[in-house]
Amino acid sequence: MTELRKENGRDKPWNVKFWAVGNESWGCGGNMTADYYADVFKRFSTFMRGNGLYKVASGGTDSDFDWTKTILKETQRYPDLIQGYSFHYYTFCHGWNDKTSATKFNENDWFYTMKNTLLMQDRLEKHITLMDEYDPPNNRSVEKDLRDSADLIKTSGQIISPPNDNDYNDFGKSKKVNIQKFTSYSIQNNILKVDLPSKSVVTIDWISQ
Repeated sequence: MTELRKENGRDKPWNVKFWAVGNESWGCGGNMTADYYADVFKRFSTFMRGNGLYKVASGGTDSDFDWTKTILKETQRYPDLIQGYSFHYYTFCHGWNDKTSATKFNENDWFYTMKNTLLMQDRLEKHITLMDEYDPPNNRSVEKDLRDSADLIKTSGQIISPPNDNDYNDFGKSKKVNIQKFTSYSIQNNILKVDLPSKSVVTIDWISQ
């Protein structure tokens, strides 16, 4: 691929950040089941290596909430493999098999199209609810075993987060992330616990006696 790129006039890499691992895999992208696609996604995503890659999983049809639930559940243990989830919604006047003309329509056709368009909000909100259930935006924590640091008297550090909840955390580039100090934490059974926003990393410093 590198040679093909150079042969076609591009010497430097394109540095593509967003990579879709499959597209509409429920239909024209493979006619897969959600369970099968989840395994295929994890396989290919595991071997997609590079700095700052944003790997996007293929969503199901707009009303297939079971597909979304399956993909998010099966990838929940592997947050490094998935950074995005695609949602497709197509608005047609009378359905997929009767798309009608893009320019020749009457008043009833227009209102019917707008009615179908408004369905997208409800579908999208239901998918987002599932995403929040399996990947809560502000319900993550990091824990550190302190059994070798029993004389801990104070801890502090930094939480490094993306600018927005749905952004990928490019924590290698300080200008593209939010960095804030934390002092709130808890220690139970020699375990240090710090609450983190979604897609965040944390650095921890401590002062011991």
